[in-house]
Amino acid sequence: MLAENIKWARKSAGLNQSELAKIVGVSVNTISGIELCRIKPSVDTFIRIARACNVSLDILARNYTAGIEELATLGKS
Repeated sequence: MLAENIKWARKSAGLNQSELAKIVGVSVNTISGIELCRIKPSVDTFIRIARACNVSLDILARNYTAGIEELATLGKS
């Protein structure tokens, strides 16, 4: 699930929602809404989130149910 991947990436980058929002240029409510599946990020916002969290777009977009363990392993390398 995209929302959970974004939350994972944010936490892995050591950012709280407020910090990510500031870097990405959106409100904290937007980041919260994305992580709660209430808001779908625009392509531009999605790209900025990936860059802010230092993860690739394909990692961020992967199907969450495909294995968070794999994401965690990739994030450590």
